[in-house]
Amino acid sequence: MDKYRFIGPVYNDLCHMYAGKAISDCRISMLNELGPEKHILFAGVGHGDDAIYAAKTGARVTVVELSHTMMQAFKRNCERAKVNERITMVESDFFKFDSKAGQFDVVVANFFLNIFDLENMKKALSHLVAQGKPGAQIIIGDFILPSKKGVVSRFFISTYWYLANILFYVLAKNPIHPVYDYPKYMSELGLHVKNIKY
Repeated sequence: MDKYRFIGPVYNDLCHMYAGKAISDCRISMLNELGPEKHILFAGVGHGDDAIYAAKTGARVTVVELSHTMMQAFKRNCERAKVNERITMVESDFFKFDSKAGQFDVVVANFFLNIFDLENMKKALSHLVAQGKPGAQIIIGDFILPSKKGVVSRFFISTYWYLANILFYVLAKNPIHPVYDYPKYMSELGLHVKNIKY
């Protein structure tokens, strides 16, 4: 059953209504630092503006998406952008996808890990890391609580997160959970966090 059958066609519109251009900008902000000919994996690509952007910069892109609805939207976007030849599309459960030798220079999970409960998020993060070559970059674009802001700011951001979290629980049965501390979980896997952009 495709959990995103109903919400998938309007996913980008919902993101724009919720956050203006912030989510879209977040998806591509870290990709600006990557050179051409990198082999990049996008997990849970959705409508895939970030993957299309990477392909236009010369990257070799592989996307994995479980939702048939989201994959069809992504395919249409690729056709419009004329980047099909630079993108390998895999419609599959991410946990069943395995690049064997860890073939990717960069692994990207933008607004993907937050669809899991904590236990499965940690498994997904570990599986993401396994897809990269030794020394690969792992990029996660998602909600994060500010580290040096006051209680009011953290409360506001948590409340803002739960509005989206509850909506996706109702519409797609995604689990309700707090904002994940990705730098902490990445460090637990032995990764060195090079950069955090807010």
